[in-house]
Formats: sequence, structure tokens, C-alpha cells
Amino acid sequence: MKKSFNKKSTMKIGALLPLTGEDRQYGHWIKEGLELGREEINAHDGINGKDLEIIYEDDAANPKKAVIGMKKLCEKMKVPVVFGSWASSCVTAQIPIARRTKTVVLAEAISPKISKTGGYVYVIQPNATYYLKKLAPFTFFDLKVRKVGILHVQNDFGVGQKDTFKEIFENLGGKIIHIEKFSQGQSNFQKELSNIKKDNPEALFVPAYTEIIHILKQARKMALKMKFLTSPPFENPEILTAVGKAAEGVIYPYHYAPDPENIVDLGLRKKYKKVYGREPEGFAALAYDGIHIIAKALRNCGEDRECLKKAFYRMHHYGVTGEIVFDETGNPIKKIIIKTVKKGRFVSYKLRTQQMAFFTVGPYEIRE
Repeated sequence: MKKSFNKKSTMKIGALLPLTGEDRQYGHWIKEGLELGREEINAHDGINGKDLEIIYEDDAANPKKAVIGMKKLCEKMKVPVVFGSWASSCVTAQIPIARRTKTVVLAEAISPKISKTGGYVYVIQPNATYYLKKLAPFTFFDLKVRKVGILHVQNDFGVGQKDTFKEIFENLGGKIIHIEKFSQGQSNFQKELSNIKKDNPEALFVPAYTEIIHILKQARKMALKMKFLTSPPFENPEILTAVGKAAEGVIYPYHYAPDPENIVDLGLRKKYKKVYGREPEGFAALAYDGIHIIAKALRNCGEDRECLKKAFYRMHHYGVTGEIVFDETGNPIKKIIIKTVKKGRFVSYKLRTQQMAFFTVGPYEIRE
């Protein structure tokens, strides 16, 4: 007589990420963070006895592909939750589908437009306003810069970063003296950089993805002497390898730095290095926190979509990236730090003044 074994049931969710294309490295880091978190969750009884399963779809950071992947996850697979995407333009493309199918999305993107969603879309990554409430005052007070140029990618991410930085910096008394835009994936910036050079700003803010590799290389050849400011996607080891010395001194706001006093962070870094042979970067860390937050919501709500829609507002989680609560727009209130490149490494910037203490973000910001 054959023995029969009951297969353990599963709880399926979706993940929409850039797993191919120029920005694929970010998607693979996020997937690594999700998978380590999923394995831990399943090792501790999963979701009320069910194993958590993640179904991955690739959007290649392309909004049209994001729509195809989102429809597959929500309409065909009927998952209750989708993690991602990473590109802001992809997330805004997901929003109508999330609303129609009542699917909760926990995105890892920063455009302020994502907040206007009708309640189904949350973000695990702080939006552009939080990052730039740190970067713009830092530029004005600590760097003592008064004239800035902007060179931004022409999509939701880049436009949101440009508009927010401009508003905050000008409210402080600074001036934006030149703005140039470029297409996602562009590689030749001779025209844009030449135009900027004519106005000679003290600093250039560049919200970009991997295009910044070409921008920094070409700026170095053109002997541009201004300071370079950029955005969270800059913290990518492949960018440092490709750019070399041209990356030295680039300044950017970020959401993660290793914390020797955070036992959750210490645990992830130890496990991540054992599995992948390197330390986790910030996008993997956010994904790891995100999957544990999703697991908490699923344990409380199951697949009840109205319950899931409200669950994140009541969420309080302490993870790798510190304390996480969500505000009324679905954004996390988190600490933002200023980082730079020094001797080929991403490091925290050592502030020379205490001006930034007046521009912390939210009640959960840790003082410097």
C-alpha cells in the first residue's frame, strides 16, 4: 500500500521587478532580500501554517511591461499582494490595476505621485520629498552652495526629484540656474553638459539610474569642477567599478547604513554574506523588511483585501533599516542619511555643521 503525504498549502504573493535590462541589478538585489526573508518566514510556520510563495514577473523598468506583469499577477494569478516595482514610472502604471482588482502593492520606489493612489499602494522606500528634505538643506547649509543646476531623467522618478529639490532649495534661499532633461537609457550627454557648463553652477543635481555612469565619465573629460549630487540608485557597486575616480566625492541621500547596534541588521548581514558572499546594499535591506511586513499583514488578514488595504496603516515594524511606520499617504517614516564616495567606497558623510538638526523628517528620525 502506497503511503500518501499531504502537500503543505501555500500563500502566494507577487513581485514585479526589473530583472532584465540596464537596471536589472537593482531588481536582483531586491529579489535576494525577498528570498532571504521568505525563507525565514517559512522556517517559522509561514503564514498561519502555509508556506509563503513569491511569483516573480519582470518589467525591465519599463511601464508597458509593468502593466503586462501586473495584469498577470492580479487577474490571472489573483494574488492579494504585489511587492514592487522599483521604478516609479512602473509603479504609477500599476496603480489603476491595483485599484480595479483591489490588490495591495508594497512598492520600492520614490516618486511622490505614488502617494495619490486611493489606498491600495504603499511604499517601503521613503519618497523623494523625504530624501530631498535632507539633501537640499545639506547642500545649502553644509556645502554652502547657492547656485545649482539640475540634469534629470525624464520620467516620474526624475521629474519628481527635480521638482521637489527645486522647491525646497529655492525656499531656503538658493537658486536653480539651469535645468536639463534626458531620456532613460541615454548614453551621450555632451550637449546637456556643455549647456550646463556655460552657466557654471556650484553643484549639479543628477537624478538618474545607471545613466550617471556616462554623465560622470563625460563630465570628468570636460573638466567640470562643480560638486555632483545625486539620488539613491547611485549606491550601486557596479557604478563605482564603471566610473572609477570620477565617482569620488559624489553626494547623495540614502536610507540605509550598517548599524552595529541593530541586531536585525547584524543578523541579515551575517546571513546575506553567507548566502551571497557579500554585504547587502540598501535596496535588498528594504525588500527584506518589506517581506516581513507583508507577512505580518497576511497573518492578520489572510486574503481579505479590505483588511490588507488597512493593515499597513496600523503596522509598526523594527527591521534592518530601523523603525518603520506608515503615514497617512502610505509612505514610511524613516531616517535619511547623507552619503558620499571616499577612496572608492560608499560611506556616511561627516557633517561639519549641526544645521541639519532642524530639517529631520518625521518623529522617528534619529538625531545626528
